[in-house]
Amino acid sequence: MAVGTTSAPKTVTIKNAGKKRTGLAVSIESESASPSVFAVKSECEKTLDPGKSCNVSVTFTPTNTTPQSGELTINDNVIGSPQSVSLSGTGKDPKKK
Repeated sequence: MAVGTTSAPKTVTIKNAGKKRTGLAVSIESESASPSVFAVKSECEKTLDPGKSCNVSVTFTPTNTTPQSGELTINDNVIGSPQSVSLSGTGKDPKKK
């Protein structure tokens, strides 16, 4: 991805693996990414019913050519919260082909 250009979104699916009749709803409090070169767009409602899923999209906008690593963090009411996904990206010099 060229420095200063935003990548196409990558999708992370959040799923409530509980059984539809006996499972509990999950309360999603927030989704965030850091550092700021990564941005999040969530399609998730604040409550995720058992057996349901939703998507969170992450984009990368590099500010330099140094490899970047980060984390998508999902805060919810599930044991072990927050859940996280590792992120990485490297910007390319827009002048080089």
